[in-house]
Order: sequence, then C-alpha cells, then structure tokens
Amino acid sequence: MSTEERPQKSNCQSSPVACDIMVKIEILGSGCATCKRLFANAEQAVKDLKITAEIVKVEDITEIIGRGVMLPPALFINGEVRAEGRVPDVNEIKAMLME
Repeated sequence: MSTEERPQKSNCQSSPVACDIMVKIEILGSGCATCKRLFANAEQAVKDLKITAEIVKVEDITEIIGRGVMLPPALFINGEVRAEGRVPDVNEIKAMLME
C-alpha cells in the first residue's frame, strides 16, 4: 500500500510524520563513506523523531542513474529527491521529514 493509499487520521496534517504514516527513505550511492554517513544521519533523524520509516540503501549504479542521480549520494524521501551530492545533517533531514 503506497503512502497515498493509507488511511489518514482525522487530525492529520500534511506531513507524513504528523500523520504517523510509514515513510520510505532511500539512500542512493556506491556504499562509500559519504553514503554511509548519510545513511547514519537518516537513521538518527528517524530515531529522534520516533517515527516509522523504512530506510533502504540503493547501490546499483544502473538504478541510481535511472533515477536521474548524477552526483551521489542522494537522499530520497517517499520517492522524491531531497538532496543530491551532499550529506544533509540530522537536523536538516528531520526538517525534511516534518514537511
């Protein structure tokens, strides 16, 4: 069931976090140290916000290029690219998740 198909609570706001909806976070990159740091930052943001999230590493170069990423690492949240070619810190990722 995709995020859009999940029932929302009656007091739900536009943020998936506020709605307690499962968030999908994807880290696209080769598995280098920078990619690992981005993965760790995403994990910490999820932990700090106490939300339910699936965090996935995408290391297949064909898939990464197919998704339009030319400068890894890239951070996707619910299928939308939110950062590319840099590592957002934990607070920045938390802000992205709260949008």
